[in-house]
Amino acid sequence: MASVKITVGYGALVRLSASFTEADGSPIDPGSIVAMTKNPDGDIDEYEQNTTDPTIERDDVGEYHLDIVAGVVGLWHFRFESYGAGQAVGEGRFSVADSEFAGLSP
Repeated sequence: MASVKITVGYGALVRLSASFTEADGSPIDPGSIVAMTKNPDGDIDEYEQNTTDPTIERDDVGEYHLDIVAGVVGLWHFRFESYGAGQAVGEGRFSVADSEFAGLSP
């Protein structure tokens, strides 16, 4: 997984993606997957495939995603970890742009 930095608007739905492959490059479904996000306030949330809401979703062999709401302005970090077959880790980051409406409840 490559480290990617993008900027999104406050309140946007952000899709975090991960690809898992064997040493020869062929896709593989790991035994289990955990994802973590750290928002600019330092709060860390952990997500597990099929057990948390939101959950990590399988798109295809070795391809997974997690959708989260970017509800805090600033730099976010995320990490995917897989265990068992296809064990790997990868991290990335994205920024949430400031908004005149940040922090307001609907």
